[in-house]
Amino acid sequence: MNSSGNGILCWEDGGIVFACSFTIGMFSPGPVTMIANNATQPDIILLDDNNTGAITYVDQGTGEVRVEIFDYWALTSGAFASWNMWNMPPMTSYEYPRIASQRNSMFTSVKDFAVVAQDFNGGEYEVHGFFFQGAVSLTGPVVLNAPPLIGGGCAWQQPRPVVAFDRNKIDFAWSQDYSCSGLASGGFDDDIILGEYDILGNNVNGPTFYYEVNQVQSMYAGISNTSISTEYDGNYMITPGNYNEGVLFNDPGDLFWKRRNAPTPFFIAEPGNGTQSDVQTFSIENNPVNETIQVLSADDAEATFVLYDNAGRQLEVNHVSNGDNTYSLDISHLSGGTYFLKCTSSVDEEVLRVLQTR
Repeated sequence: MNSSGNGILCWEDGGIVFACSFTIGMFSPGPVTMIANNATQPDIILLDDNNTGAITYVDQGTGEVRVEIFDYWALTSGAFASWNMWNMPPMTSYEYPRIASQRNSMFTSVKDFAVVAQDFNGGEYEVHGFFFQGAVSLTGPVVLNAPPLIGGGCAWQQPRPVVAFDRNKIDFAWSQDYSCSGLASGGFDDDIILGEYDILGNNVNGPTFYYEVNQVQSMYAGISNTSISTEYDGNYMITPGNYNEGVLFNDPGDLFWKRRNAPTPFFIAEPGNGTQSDVQTFSIENNPVNETIQVLSADDAEATFVLYDNAGRQLEVNHVSNGDNTYSLDISHLSGGTYFLKCTSSVDEEVLRVLQTR
């Protein structure tokens, strides 16, 4: 959906891609319309100009990623009126294309969008990004997991990349194993990698900078299916301080999520989600909490505690010397609700969710 409350749904049935329009509220779809034949793995968006739709899919005959822009209002009447098409030939065959668009002209054009897909190249999977400015100009393919992120032989590991717009940046996330990441040493565990790009296809933090989303774990393993989203306030009024970003990923049988926002650029993990090692250093003895947080520690190191509210705003910092592996933190001055406590010592760093009941 776009910020006007209109949306498009697409799906594949026997190699034919269909789509229909809908609006916010009770789901009432428009006419089902055929978009493409001999196609698979579609993904679709409605740009925030409320006039242009964009769809990506894989051509089953050539393995190409195809991107088309079309008239949204024609689709609401059951017609498909394509305005432009791009064909991206693969090295082997593209898979899992995903598309995302800018949602507000405060940052860039409301007709900017990006596509991501994976392709197999000489023994390992590459993640390719395609950047569309104003629904016209194309940059790409850009190899998002270029060295040092690949080069160690990731043939078995499918990255299954995803994409979302984050204010004036584009976030791409994918999975790969440690031996190819250059971010951690040894082992065969998976990394969840996130890179931030501008609409011109440049990594905004430098060509070799990437976030390792699950950097605090040691036991996570298995090929991941990754999802990413960004959210703003309920009135779709995007400002520099009111956005959230979430990354969801899985180890077979378990789901994990992390989120990020402007004041707290680190990722926050749900407690007990397995992204830590088997033994947690910090735990909360009395959760839900009534005015005082009682934190237990598995070691006797000095610790620092930083408290954030549910919107990610930093509230206070406490430096505590541990005497008996117990810390007491007074939050009686805070109203009831959900908070996040970042616990840091020389041994470990964890983020715990706190429920204040007063």
